[in-house]
Amino acid sequence: ASARAHADFEHLGIGLSERWEMAPGGVRYRSASNEASLFVPADRPFRFSVRVRTTAAARIELRLDGRPADILSVQPDQWTDVTLPARSIWRGARFSRLDLRVVDSGGAPVALWISKVEPL
Repeated sequence: ASARAHADFEHLGIGLSERWEMAPGGVRYRSASNEASLFVPADRPFRFSVRVRTTAAARIELRLDGRPADILSVQPDQWTDVTLPARSIWRGARFSRLDLRVVDSGGAPVALWISKVEPL
């Protein structure tokens, strides 16, 4: 519990590219295919943007600390802003795990661009 409380998970992710890239328009992002996990602030609201690199709209399921948080409808090649309140199930935790997963893609891989998480 002590290690979890003091660990710094900022900028860590699972299933994301290691390097940050720059999208047209100046948005910094990392890419993923169909799903990824980010570590987000547990003690305050936060925001980030997501973009799907497809020709059709996609739906993305968000799970915060393993619990359903939202389902987004994302238009192709447009940034969608996401804002979530602080709500960790771990009292005193600094970071929560946020899982993103493309649902109803018909099995085809969907490239995701995910911007930096910003505490609010």
